[in-house]
Amino acid sequence: MFRNPAHLGAGATLALAILLPAVRPVFAQSAAEYVPGEVLVAFREDAGFFRKEAVLEDLGARVVASRPVLGYEKLELPAGRSVEATVRALESDPDVAWAEPNWIYHPAAIPMPQDPLLVDLPAASNQWGLFLTNLSSMWKAGGGGDPSVVIAIVDSGVDSFASPHADIAPNVRNGAGEGRDFIDGDFDPTDSGGGPGYGHGTAAAGIAAAIADTSGMVGMAYRSKLAFVRVLDCNLPGCTGTNDQIAQGIAWAADSGSADVINLSLAGPNYAQAMRNAILFAIGKDAIVVAASGNDSSSTLPYPANYPEIITVGANDSGGSVPTFSNSGANLDVVAPGVDVWAPDAGGTHAAVSGTSFAAPLVSGVAALLRARNPGITQLETKEWLKKHTIDTLDPARDGAGMVFYQTSADWGDHASFPPVVHKNSMWEWLGPHVTGEISDTDATDSDGTPNVDPGDAQAKDFGDDSIFPVNNGSPP
Repeated sequence: MFRNPAHLGAGATLALAILLPAVRPVFAQSAAEYVPGEVLVAFREDAGFFRKEAVLEDLGARVVASRPVLGYEKLELPAGRSVEATVRALESDPDVAWAEPNWIYHPAAIPMPQDPLLVDLPAASNQWGLFLTNLSSMWKAGGGGDPSVVIAIVDSGVDSFASPHADIAPNVRNGAGEGRDFIDGDFDPTDSGGGPGYGHGTAAAGIAAAIADTSGMVGMAYRSKLAFVRVLDCNLPGCTGTNDQIAQGIAWAADSGSADVINLSLAGPNYAQAMRNAILFAIGKDAIVVAASGNDSSSTLPYPANYPEIITVGANDSGGSVPTFSNSGANLDVVAPGVDVWAPDAGGTHAAVSGTSFAAPLVSGVAALLRARNPGITQLETKEWLKKHTIDTLDPARDGAGMVFYQTSADWGDHASFPPVVHKNSMWEWLGPHVTGEISDTDATDSDGTPNVDPGDAQAKDFGDDSIFPVNNGSPP
């Protein structure tokens, strides 16, 4: 889409040709889908200074921001200059690698700890999804992850950076310079606006990493830390952010934010090279990047979900069906609970929320648990792990590899289509050296059918059949 593949290198051109679906016409969307008067452009490396200046002078444009890490610049156009005409002119210039509008994106949402909401009652106001997927059993191996693992929520910010929602506050990194706001250009990613979409980032964060205690709910990786990056402005209708803001947010999260996992619960219809550059930069920094599939009832994925490098997550409901709103497509990897799931809200309480925006952070939490047990796990390995640990929904044509499902050894006889790969229990293969797979369901040690751990290792304990709820706020005894 507003890129010249010949200027991206042979390898990049091949990847685009093989992995990406056909791109829709450039300006099929209305003008409201991009920022008027702005264009993002990347010049070829061999384009000299004077040539660049001549191109800009011909267009009457000026550089208002440079993004050297991501390899592009943001241009401001003179009043009355068409974005469409400018992009087409740049695209045809041999000194330009790619050019694109500053596209606008929106939230991808529809407006065992002892936590009381952690109960298995589908359709009630609780966390049924952790039981339907059996993901709560992951806590048997190592509790809720590790505080050294950081999940970046690149979204609308947090309800209050100085004083976050009580269910996430202990896990929020909110020291000086530990959050970033690319809407207001400062280091305070506090959500604002109050309209539809307000609180979106807070909800996503809670699903990923709300603390384990005796109130409220619990997040999948309840010992991980949360870094907030504000790239969606809920003062605007629809809670929107631009391609440039989101790209900067992703790059900051991977670099200055030291994120292990980056959650992108946002979507837009247009391919954006700037954003893809940021995602590739983040993966190159060893971050695991997860995105929501979007809620357009479409068989075509939006972006960033449609970039093949991303781990793309759709939604399923408590009955095992994929809701009509959940987008599908060739690059959809898995689905996860995303209909009437419980999450913290910006008012300090909790609410049931729906959308692929809230399926993605559950998978981001799983990725954080995997990273805690195996710091070397990569984006591709995490993607493959997730796709191997699934079961079919009632809509297999729209669920990617299936619903994420954490299988114990007892499940292998029932799910013959998901054979173990490395161990007899392949879902433990990335959980580190402390765990070994059991050969069968009849185990002389505890007969629980789950892997054993080294009894002398204080970092890992087998909670066996006692409980799925670790003690001491998730720390193994």
